[in-house]
Amino acid sequence: MRCRRRPRVVAPENRVASFVAKTRPRGEGHLSIIIIIVVVLVLAPLSEPPADPSPSPPTAHPPTHKTNQPPTEAAPEATNDASGDESEAVCYLNGVHMSPYKVRRVLDVIRGKSYEECLIMLEFMPYRACEPVLNALFSAASNAKNNLGMNKAKLYVSETYADGAGTMKRFHPRAQGRPFPIRKRTCNITLKMKER
Repeated sequence: MRCRRRPRVVAPENRVASFVAKTRPRGEGHLSIIIIIVVVLVLAPLSEPPADPSPSPPTAHPPTHKTNQPPTEAAPEATNDASGDESEAVCYLNGVHMSPYKVRRVLDVIRGKSYEECLIMLEFMPYRACEPVLNALFSAASNAKNNLGMNKAKLYVSETYADGAGTMKRFHPRAQGRPFPIRKRTCNITLKMKER
């Protein structure tokens, strides 16, 4: 004979507590994290240190090309305007063992966002592609600071894309001794940052 399980008797006060526990929205702990993030984003621009009265010029690499002509007065203005618009920090991440489709899903979210916003988004997104994109973001920001003398607080992601690279072909055994092809895709991630 099978033994039946007796139904659990719940006291009336415990019924209310269990109902509240079931109807309470999940992820209540994330609310405090979101509040902290909002406070950091709002107060970060206010907490910048005051500017020095004698700022030092940013260190930049000397131009690689040499011209034989003497500089004219209009030429430096044109090069300054062009370099201000064109200067961007770039990071190339090649051979990432991940499908470009899955990486593009993450890159579409951070495109056009500021550096701080991207860090927060990539930290809390549930995708595996966030890790290589976060590494590329760190590298591009470091390039911008060290090579171009930009301020990390003013950086934003101007352009980012993932191109398909080589595909490794493997075979998996299936029914009746047939091989089934497995394509292990890789991608190249390019991330460019500019200063606002």
